[in-house]
Amino acid sequence: MTETAGSEPTDEPAEEATEDTSGFSAKASDFKIGIKILSKKCFGSAGCSVTYRIKPEYVGDQSLPSSGTVEVTYRVKGNESGPQANTFPIEDGEASYEKEEYLSTPSSGTSITAKVIEVSYSE
Repeated sequence: MTETAGSEPTDEPAEEATEDTSGFSAKASDFKIGIKILSKKCFGSAGCSVTYRIKPEYVGDQSLPSSGTVEVTYRVKGNESGPQANTFPIEDGEASYEKEEYLSTPSSGTSITAKVIEVSYSE
């Protein structure tokens, strides 16, 4: 019985962490991602090489968690070889993402857009 009593306090913090985890449930629609074009070099009918940076924004109703990691997966459209996906983490309320990303567009008139497709949270 001493072992059971000793393991109960260990179980309690795990239960509290589980409550915190289930308390944050963001959806893809809770995030918006803008695109900032850093450079664009076009080659006539061959399309353009584009360097860009994402500009993520959290627009959800609940506060971001103060512990754990939120992973946001997004898809960028406009690439000549099809959409490309990437993921960035948010830890302690701060997003970490690439300063520069690259793609090639099929033409100079192609617009580049980004949309969040999945959000997950882990302690």
